[in-house]
Amino acid sequence: MSDSTVYLITGAARGIGFELVKLYSADPSNVIIAGVRDTTSPTALLEVAKSSQAKIHVVKIVAGDEEGNKAAAKEVEGLVGRVDVLWANAGISDTPKPVLQINHGDMQRHWETNTLGPLYLFQSFYPLLLKSTKAEKKFIITSTLAGSLTAAVPFPITAYGSSKAAINFVGIHIHQEHAEKDKVAVVMVHPGMVSTDMGNVGIESFGGHEKVASFGVTILTPVQSATYVKEVADKATIESHGGKFFNYDGEGLPW
Repeated sequence: MSDSTVYLITGAARGIGFELVKLYSADPSNVIIAGVRDTTSPTALLEVAKSSQAKIHVVKIVAGDEEGNKAAAKEVEGLVGRVDVLWANAGISDTPKPVLQINHGDMQRHWETNTLGPLYLFQSFYPLLLKSTKAEKKFIITSTLAGSLTAAVPFPITAYGSSKAAINFVGIHIHQEHAEKDKVAVVMVHPGMVSTDMGNVGIESFGGHEKVASFGVTILTPVQSATYVKEVADKATIESHGGKFFNYDGEGLPW
């Protein structure tokens, strides 16, 4: 156990999170905490957990549920005692509306999941990161180019984009407060435009695959995206990546 790496990945039931679990489970020395909303429903994930040579623990972690995250941290402490890589991957994007149609519920739902979710995750699992035996710990945030103020992506994604811009800001401050003090590399990464359930909703709202492609955007499969962002995370150090925003291909992105 002391030679292993303990990964905690939220949003692990499907999409990028599920593929990350599969990729990391290819190394039998890894230990993976797969965070999901419902521990009984992700059939494919449970099958991977049963067949994998790596140890996979499926734990209920709901993004934005502060008390639930605290309870999950206690459960994980009992299971593995520490976390080396904490990956805030869970997120939502279900309101592709123009500004005049956005309501309070749309904004609240996105900010609770996409902004408060990673914040509560870090706060709850911070003590377990401190118990890591690695020289540097990692906190990876699955962000998006839609949260870049400089890019100002011209799609109707105010609720989603603003919540991701906010978590980028939070990530910078976690870096400022914990990189030097606690040796935590905090990295924000854009996974690309991905044909997940969530991504496909956005793609269709923007006019479909051909329309999106006409903007020069490459649409990735979940496997492709997970492979790319895993490489970014695996290479990340405080010096090279700490407090910065990266594209899935490893190139830096503007705030």
